[in-house]
Amino acid sequence: MTKNLRFGCLCLLLATAATQAQHMPGLMGSNYGGVYRILQNPSAVAGSRYRYQVVGTIGSSITNRYFRQMATNDFLHIIRIPYSDKLYRDLQSIGSLTEAPRHTVTSEIIGPSVLFSPDRRQAFALHTRMQSFVYGQALPLPLTRAYGYGLYDRRVTPGSGALNATIAQQQYAEVGLTYGLRVFEGKWHRLSVGATGRRLFGGVYRQLQLTGNYRIQQDVTDEKSLVLDRFQYVLNSTAPRQEFQLSAPGYGTGWAFDAGVTYEIGKEISGRAYNAETPFADLRPAYLLRLSAAVMNSGSLRFSGSQSRELSGNSTRTVLFQKDLDRLGDDIVSQFPTVAPGAPSERPGGAMTIELPGMLHLEADLRLARSFYLNGTYLKNMSAVSGSTASMPDRLIVTPRFEDADAEVAFPVSIIDGNQRVAVGMSARVGPLALGFSNLTSMLHKNGDHRGTYAWVGLSFWGWHKE
Repeated sequence: MTKNLRFGCLCLLLATAATQAQHMPGLMGSNYGGVYRILQNPSAVAGSRYRYQVVGTIGSSITNRYFRQMATNDFLHIIRIPYSDKLYRDLQSIGSLTEAPRHTVTSEIIGPSVLFSPDRRQAFALHTRMQSFVYGQALPLPLTRAYGYGLYDRRVTPGSGALNATIAQQQYAEVGLTYGLRVFEGKWHRLSVGATGRRLFGGVYRQLQLTGNYRIQQDVTDEKSLVLDRFQYVLNSTAPRQEFQLSAPGYGTGWAFDAGVTYEIGKEISGRAYNAETPFADLRPAYLLRLSAAVMNSGSLRFSGSQSRELSGNSTRTVLFQKDLDRLGDDIVSQFPTVAPGAPSERPGGAMTIELPGMLHLEADLRLARSFYLNGTYLKNMSAVSGSTASMPDRLIVTPRFEDADAEVAFPVSIIDGNQRVAVGMSARVGPLALGFSNLTSMLHKNGDHRGTYAWVGLSFWGWHKE
């Protein structure tokens, strides 16, 4: 590197709905991930090659329809997802990480985040982040297509079935402080530990339960409609979201914690000279195997109940057209009761505590050659898998990766619980720019797909430790 400073900016845009940064396969295992890797395992901050690093990133789950709409719509609408209630037009292009009947959508903005390492044994990191999760259970594929594509789309065909589904949405912002320490350092072995404490605020939660029968039918006017028979709903919601306002009466607050450990076998760096003309020491990692484990996102959001409410209603028969779906998506809390004739039953929601989508991260990173690695990562959901909480699916990710200080590329292969097809993605870092897709196969699907990809883009600047 001829310069030890790389210019970047606070953040850019790309994708939609996670997430936690745990959705960044490839980048999450990089030795040069810095702040990105800390969000997978806080012990990674210890032994950092960065003296400092400043990062900003946006990530979300999207479908290829997102790029088709960029020319005609506000392509920056993805940024609104973590702090907006108006999701319908946005949801048309974000899709899901899982296949129907499960629906998993996540989006996040990683704001100004800083890593500082006074020496190679210890380091600190401060991050800011806004996140949004949507988890749907038992959602029939015809309804998912009708909502995502629109009733007018030719891919939405007539059909019917029973409906007993639950949809939960959770949004919050956080500020996290990480500390990592290398507790043992030898020539052939190194052990690091780390922990992150996170303050949560601006929390909003809503849960919708639907039962009855549905039917998508072709009308005489050649317009499709959605018919709900013997339809019942229960909608629980906390304070309504005030756009880009993180402090308001009724918002949830809480604490969350991460803890991790990393063990390396082999030399830390090779120390070899590149060649006789440039006799500089090779500072690339030289470990044979890196093992790590972390418990992430353990915590909860607490709501006082001062503005929480529960709405319920029923209808023997309700007919919805596309304009009705648009209206529901613009403000589901106030508009959903209009789908059932008559006044809805309403009562105070009361105080409640909502569990965060906690995860267990297990990783093995094998160095096969200089700068070439094979990474295996297992992400295990530690939340109750139910409609009462937004949760992330279990994932097994195998990633071949080529990395260097200036650039890297990785091709993660993901097996996601609930999906019949394997996802093949791509992750790249070139200088200050990092970007990637968790599922390129979905993005390249000719006619689009219910299942999407987690995509992200970020910029950073940094300075190296002098060896």
